[in-house]
Amino acid sequence: MNKFTLKSYFRFTRFTVSLSVTFSALTAYVIYIHKIDWQVLLPVTGVFLLSCGASALNQYQERKFDSKMARTQCRPLPAKEISCSTALIISLLIISFGLILLWIHAVRISLLLGIFSILWYNFFYTILKRKTAFAIVPGSLTGTIPVFIGWTAAGGYIFDPIVIFLAFFIFIWQIPHFWLLLMRYGKEYNLAGLPSITNVFKTRQLKNMIFTWIIASCIFPLLFRLFAIVEGTSSTIALITLILVFLSYFTLIFTGKTEIHFKKAFIGINLFLIAVLVILLIDHL
Repeated sequence: MNKFTLKSYFRFTRFTVSLSVTFSALTAYVIYIHKIDWQVLLPVTGVFLLSCGASALNQYQERKFDSKMARTQCRPLPAKEISCSTALIISLLIISFGLILLWIHAVRISLLLGIFSILWYNFFYTILKRKTAFAIVPGSLTGTIPVFIGWTAAGGYIFDPIVIFLAFFIFIWQIPHFWLLLMRYGKEYNLAGLPSITNVFKTRQLKNMIFTWIIASCIFPLLFRLFAIVEGTSSTIALITLILVFLSYFTLIFTGKTEIHFKKAFIGINLFLIAVLVILLIDHL
C-alpha cells in the first residue's frame, strides 16, 4: 500500500471544495449578524469538518466506481494509498467531530441540519446517482445546507426569506456546475456503470441546457437587493457589474460554433460563485 500523505488527505476530503462550502456558511452567518466574531469558529469549523467527512465517506462508498474512471483513479482508495477500513474510520471520525462542534455551539437546529446534510448526501444522493442521470437536481439540496447552518448558527430563523433566497441561488448554481463535469466526463461515467446525462441529450441540447442554467445563476442575484441580501449601493453596483461581465464571458463560450472550452467554463462558474459571496460578505461587514 502506498504512503498516505498530506496531499492524499487533501484529495480524500476534497479540501478546496470543503473550503468553498465553509465560505458559504460564513457568508450566511455574516449576512445575519453583520460581523465576524469568535462564536463563528465552532459552526464554521463544524461545517468544514462535515464537508470533509462527507466527501471522504462518499469516496469510500464509490471506491469501485472511482477505480474505473480516469478522472478519479488517482484518489486515495483506488490508488491504494489507504485501506477501506481506515478510510471508513477516518471519514466517520471527521463527521463526528463536525457534529460535536455544532452540538457544542448549542444551536440545535444547526446540528439537525448537519445530520440531515450527511444523510441526504451520503445515503440519498450517492445512491440515487447510480439510478438516474438527474440525481443532481435533488442532490443540489446538499449544497444549500451550509447556508442554513451558518444562518441559524448566528441566530437566524430557518424559514426567513433572506436565507431561503440565498440558498436557492446556491441550488441553481450547482446544477450547471455538475452538468459541466458530466459533459466533459460522461464517457467515463458510462464505463463505470453510472448513468450520464450525455446519454439522454445530444451534445448541442446539453450545451443549451447548461447555458440556460448558467444564465439563471447569473441573473438571479439581480433580485438580491429586494430581499436585503445586498444592502449597500456600491455592493449593488459591484454585483451588477460582476453579473454583466460573467454573462458576457459565458455567452462567448457557449454561443460559438466550436466546442465548449470545459476548463474556461468550469473555472468561470466557480469564480462567479466565489465573487458573489465575497461581495455579500463585504457588504454586511
